[in-house]
Amino acid sequence: MTLGRILLLDDGCSRGGDRGAEPGETVGLCLLQSGGQTDREIQGIEEKEHGDSGGETDLMEKLTIRNMREDDAAALSELLADPRVMKYLEPPFSEEKARQFLVSAGLSDPPLIWAAEDEDGFIGYVIDHDYDESSREIGWVLKQEVWGRGYAKELTRQLIARAEREEKDVILECDPEQSATKHIAEAAGFVYEGRRGGCEVYRRKTT
Repeated sequence: MTLGRILLLDDGCSRGGDRGAEPGETVGLCLLQSGGQTDREIQGIEEKEHGDSGGETDLMEKLTIRNMREDDAAALSELLADPRVMKYLEPPFSEEKARQFLVSAGLSDPPLIWAAEDEDGFIGYVIDHDYDESSREIGWVLKQEVWGRGYAKELTRQLIARAEREEKDVILECDPEQSATKHIAEAAGFVYEGRRGGCEVYRRKTT
């Protein structure tokens, strides 16, 4: 899976390599960046990449990854009801479906998703969980309002650092049409490995 698609299983993408999944099981699918980022958002990412290094420090201090909480239900429901966010994921979620997802993926032990915040509060969630014995899968789903600010790049950097502390490779999967995710993956040192279950798979080796 990759940047952003840990949703209710209803297509060919499944979590953990060749691991199977029962219909309706909540697992990571093609983890995509916030659904439907456009060339405008990619341009914003590139401008930040070529800016001064102080911007990276600012973002590192601004963004927080934390455990999901029950009181995230309303914000998560709003995020997953947005058609643009869900463009490459699944049909927009109802409030009840979003709540089920929070319980099964965010409040599980261990969790599959984690809340992401900036100084104004909840901005979406990141995916971070074991993919297999030697790698972790990462990704994100972010609110439209924060697209193009370089958040996805910085969150990816933080998630890579977490995997490296465990000396594990990092996996990203995305929809073949999700160009923004591919751009960020390649810029972060991921290498394309092929397709699995309809998703394009990228790996960044730690060693």
